[in-house]
This record gives sequence, C-alpha cells and structure tokens, in this order.
Amino acid sequence: QETDNRVILEQLLIKKAASYRERVLAYFDFEYSGHAPDSLYFSREIVRSGSYSYLMNEANEFSPGIEMPIKDLNTTEGARISASIFHHFNSAPQENPPLLVLSLQKKEKIFFYQAWEIRPVMFHEWEESSFEHALPEWKSPNDILKVYIWNKGRQQFHIDDLTIGLKEPIKDGLN
Repeated sequence: QETDNRVILEQLLIKKAASYRERVLAYFDFEYSGHAPDSLYFSREIVRSGSYSYLMNEANEFSPGIEMPIKDLNTTEGARISASIFHHFNSAPQENPPLLVLSLQKKEKIFFYQAWEIRPVMFHEWEESSFEHALPEWKSPNDILKVYIWNKGRQQFHIDDLTIGLKEPIKDGLN
C-alpha cells in the first residue's frame, strides 16, 4: 500500500512538472559594471562564473538585484515566479540569515513582499538556493518586480548568478 502511494505521488509530481513551461526572465551575473558605489563589493576572490562575484558583508545590507516592470513578463494566468541565487559561505549564519526577497511595488510603495531564508548546507563551495511563488496580483502593468538579497544579519558571504524565471501552465499541450 505504502509503495503504491509513493509511486502514485511520484507520477503526479512528474505530470505536474511537465504541465509547466519555464523561461528565464532576467539574469544578473554580478560582473563588474564600473558602478563606483559598489566597486568595493565586486570580488575576484571567490567566483562561480565570469570574473566577479558580489561580496555581502557587515557594510552592505542589500545586494544589487533585478528590477523589471510587470508588463515585461507577458504572462498567463496561473504563472509562478521563480528566483535563484548561488551563494558561497565559509560558515553558517548565526542569527538573522540572509533573505532572498521578491517584492512588487508602485513607485516606492511595496504592496507585495515575500522573503525566503538562505540557509547554506555546504561551506567553502558554491551552492544554489531557489524558491518559487504564485505570481502575485499587480495593480498596474507599470508596477515593478524586484528580486534582491537582504543581508539582515550583516553576514559575510559571496553571491553570484541571480536568476528570475517564470513557470507558466501549459494548456491543452498548445503552449
């Protein structure tokens, strides 16, 4: 009985995964862009891809991130937004682990906010954290979707390769 239930559950999960089409909306590789205020944090010390990663430490609470107007998503009903980041920790965050933040806002007013704790399992190597959420309702096509790291506990670690994706339901196999 238990084996049958596990097989059925696995088949349902495979079918569910196959019923979505995924696409990358935006990718930020943290390559040095010449921005003077952030130049101290673009690091060659520990890099996952390219020539630079981004150093989070006690001096910077928020990472650069990705911002895009909702109208650029060109999405369908039932879509899910996904976000992933690679991180490199030398030790476990003690208190207030860093957060991967997804928000929607109109001008400076945030009307949707979701944050996931980044809890590294491996140390001294790159590890990926990824999360997804139903695409929140927006008020205007000009509302801004933001994804970034909030280094709430001011931990020291490196980040690289931030990605925002969209998972859209496939309807009748036509998408």
